[in-house]
Amino acid sequence: MININKLKDDIKVVCPINEIVINKATDRLTWIIDFPEATTDTQKADAQSVIDNWVDTPNTINMSKLEFKKRLTILDKYTEAKAILDSLPEDKVEDWELALCVASDNEDILSVLQALNVNVNEIFY
Repeated sequence: MININKLKDDIKVVCPINEIVINKATDRLTWIIDFPEATTDTQKADAQSVIDNWVDTPNTINMSKLEFKKRLTILDKYTEAKAILDSLPEDKVEDWELALCVASDNEDILSVLQALNVNVNEIFY
C-alpha cells in the first residue's frame, strides 16, 4: 500500500498540486498529477522527478495481538515465535505480555519475523 499522503507532501515541496491519482501502484506511468492552471513546466518536471525517484515509506499497520497470533498460527510459526519472544530480555517480554496490539514497524516483532523467515507482508496486510 502506497503512503499517498507522504507522496503528496513530497511533491508539494517542489510544486503545487490539486491531487494525485494512482491507477496502478506498480506502474508509475499511471500516476497522474492534477496541477493548478498556473503551474509552470519546470514545476511539473520537478514533480515528475519526485515521482520517478520516490521511495515509499509504508504506513504502519497495527493489529490486535490475537490476530497476530492467529496469522502466525496459520503459518505454523506461533510456537517458534513465542519461544523467541520469551527469550528476549525481561522488560521486552513484559512489554509483549502486556501488549494489546502489534505494530508492523516494531523492531522486536520485525526481528522475530526475520528469525522465522516470515515476510512482514505475510502477517501485516
